[in-house]
Amino acid sequence: MTTGNKINLARKKQNLTQEQLAELMGVTRQSVSRWESDIAYPEMEKIVLLAKTLDVSCDYLLRDDILNEQPVINNISTSKRFHYEYKSNKQVLGIPLVHINVGSGFYKAKGFISVGMISSGFISVGLLSWGLLSFGLLSLGLISLAVWSLGILSLGAISVGIISIGAISIGVFSIGAFSLGLFSVGGLSIAKYVAVGDETIGMISFGHTSAKGQIFEGLKGDSINKESINSLIDNNIPSFWYIFKEWIKAFIRV
Repeated sequence: MTTGNKINLARKKQNLTQEQLAELMGVTRQSVSRWESDIAYPEMEKIVLLAKTLDVSCDYLLRDDILNEQPVINNISTSKRFHYEYKSNKQVLGIPLVHINVGSGFYKAKGFISVGMISSGFISVGLLSWGLLSFGLLSLGLISLAVWSLGILSLGAISVGIISIGAISIGVFSIGAFSLGLFSVGGLSIAKYVAVGDETIGMISFGHTSAKGQIFEGLKGDSINKESINSLIDNNIPSFWYIFKEWIKAFIRV
């Protein structure tokens, strides 16, 4: 049995396609095809990597007199590599409608709906993810949900966005335990315009415990006229921020 025959047999027993094996090896699919056809011979470093990838010994691949597979037993885990990929034939704007590419490696996925360790798409899920609707450990999107999140509407442990919600939140309109923005609501709330929360700092500041404001500061329980506060906000904040001004008014309890 030739080396090419053995590579082909071992690959199939691992449920790998030529393309998948090529990706794991860092070569082209054509290279794997040439190896298996005995048209070309893998370099020695590739033989070592092939043995580890296919869970066989180097001797098995190199010696014609060894006909049975010999799994490698050493300090390196011999568990099967998991890899699953699905790519739909239907495309949207030149990319697959659905692309799922997951496994025990940093597999990339790109599709209208995309799932992978590194993922990009209209709807994107991954360890590193970016898309219009994005979910992941580190996520960038129009609507973004992640531990580290950046987006127009952003939700995460650490969140940055136009509208931002998170433990640590930075945005135009920001809500969080520590909140920083033009309009800010949170435990410790710092804002350019209006800050609402427990401890607050802003041009207009409302706090439960403490409040520091440039033109107004009020504490919970103070006698404050709602109409006067609304007028204060409207007269001191540019009309450009109309929608955010209306939102922040809803958080002010007087």
